[in-house]
Amino acid sequence: MSDGIHSHCNIMMKKRDLVLKNGLRCIADMESVLYIKLEEESQLAVPWAYQAEYGKFTVYLIVVIIFVCFVKKILLKYLDSSENFVLEKRNHQETPSWFLKKTTEKLLALNRYFSYRRLPTAFFSALGIPTSVGTILIILAVIIYTLVYCFVPHPYYRACAGFGSPPLAVRSGIIAIALVPFVFALSGKVNIIGWLVGLSYEKLSIFHQWTSVICLFFSWVHTVCFLYQAFREGGTDGMQYQWKSQLIWRTGVPPLLFLTLLWLFSLLFIRKYIYELFLQFHWILAIGFYVSLFYHVYPELNTHMYLVGTIVIWFAQLLYRLVSKGYLRPGKTFMTSSIATITLKGIGCIELIVKDIDMDYSPGQHILLRTIDKDVVENHPFSIFPSSHSPGALKILMRAQNGFTKSLYLSQCTAKRILVDGPYGGIERDVRSFTNLYLICSGSGISSCLPFLIRYGPLLQETNLRFIRLEWIIRYEEDISWVSDELRYLTTILKRSFLEGRIVIKIYICSSSHCSDLMNPGPQLNGHSFEKGGDGFIVNEGSSRKRTDSPITFENFDKNGSATKFSDCIDLKYYKPSLDQLMNQYDIGSKNCFVCSGSDSLKTTVSNTVAKLQLKVFSKEQIDECYLHTESFGY
Repeated sequence: MSDGIHSHCNIMMKKRDLVLKNGLRCIADMESVLYIKLEEESQLAVPWAYQAEYGKFTVYLIVVIIFVCFVKKILLKYLDSSENFVLEKRNHQETPSWFLKKTTEKLLALNRYFSYRRLPTAFFSALGIPTSVGTILIILAVIIYTLVYCFVPHPYYRACAGFGSPPLAVRSGIIAIALVPFVFALSGKVNIIGWLVGLSYEKLSIFHQWTSVICLFFSWVHTVCFLYQAFREGGTDGMQYQWKSQLIWRTGVPPLLFLTLLWLFSLLFIRKYIYELFLQFHWILAIGFYVSLFYHVYPELNTHMYLVGTIVIWFAQLLYRLVSKGYLRPGKTFMTSSIATITLKGIGCIELIVKDIDMDYSPGQHILLRTIDKDVVENHPFSIFPSSHSPGALKILMRAQNGFTKSLYLSQCTAKRILVDGPYGGIERDVRSFTNLYLICSGSGISSCLPFLIRYGPLLQETNLRFIRLEWIIRYEEDISWVSDELRYLTTILKRSFLEGRIVIKIYICSSSHCSDLMNPGPQLNGHSFEKGGDGFIVNEGSSRKRTDSPITFENFDKNGSATKFSDCIDLKYYKPSLDQLMNQYDIGSKNCFVCSGSDSLKTTVSNTVAKLQLKVFSKEQIDECYLHTESFGY
């Protein structure tokens, strides 16, 4: 990025020569005393070297955001640890620690009242815009800050190109390259930013995407400014002359091209329908972008040091991932694959059981799964939970949709050799510190929520937990067979807690053939008569449902997994619930944890409802917290 252009120009360029108000010609008078004087004045007014500070300003903002999130993480750890996981009488003595605790809870509730809210999913998701208000606010803060720092300072251009590079071009380029370390850091399945803020990679993925978009925007601003300055003084001939004479012009094309292609291949419709293609191209283009960018900027304004930091962070994260969660993890699975047995469960669902795997995991976590075949490069995230049918084994539920899951469903394989990478994700809070746990899911989202009940159900007498409630919305009654073994296990070992009302499971069956709406109950639906909200029905398609007073067990599952009777511990409902109305009727406790997994519409409803529940933290002294954790794989 040379800061002076002192060479003769051809005749065609002189015809387009820019004439200043003082009569100076930017091309013809490059050797004049006045030209040299004005060049020095221009550099004194806007020093070329000072432009490097804009990269630091960008880094400062992101570091501040990370620091604030880190402080929030520490405060949450403080709140959890202060409970000591033992149910004690509430202490209302106004000590300094009590005041700090109550102040923190009020501030968190205020933050969650806004940040938990979600905007209409269909519209915003189609545009690639996050629906979470909290996420949008953080992204907007970065966008506004960088736009102000880039476009408010003047001048944008120097009077003549020979006076130096356009300040706007340099500023925007520096801001773009300062974002690169964060783009690469946020791309890691294990990353330092996630550890600092207490979030897993799938929740940070949206920030990776938007940091890349902002970087791309400023890269194009950087390019257009140089093109405009050359065109303004010498027309197309001026641009052609710069292209031929300035190596840095030519080296800037590959990184811009790579970054633009990265954005194009990351668009929602490509990730949604050809995710495998996106994943493979992403790595290739990212490597090309990094190498070409390093060659382009070295050693101008020492900006290559941003890229040195980038590769150090990225490599350290990758190495830690391989050793702690990947195929180099010490133990029985070191550089070995595992065997997964495959069973079709219900309608369009696949069950994988993975035995003999050395892995510690928590409820709500997931693994990345690869199959040892032609699709070995593909990487797919799936929630995991312990199998009650095979103690010590992992259970994975998959819905047959497109790509990998569809081909696996149609393959009729009974076993497959796989590589397991993980676990990742999970809840960042200690669930034992809460008094009430609410698990809300739809469809295969049960694989994220049920592990919480399996893990913490037996601990109701040993921790702060006093009540657990599971709401599961499914399309067909046969879908219950996905987790029938686990439900049978829970109703056996925790039957007393079920009967005492400390554990509640409600399953809502809402297939179109026999589903009514909670807001408009009626005695008849599609020729089937049933009592609204009833449970314990014998289901017969095409005939009336009759209530049975028989003892409810899990013993009458036929070979297809259809349930003919259910346990008296589980409440079956044959309608689609209005979740916001249902949740507003909850008798919430002092510290409440909501875990949600399922469709986008489900997560939107639950998020908005929990946001409104924050008002109870302000209005009721006995309610301290309403915390929400959603499972999201929207990358």
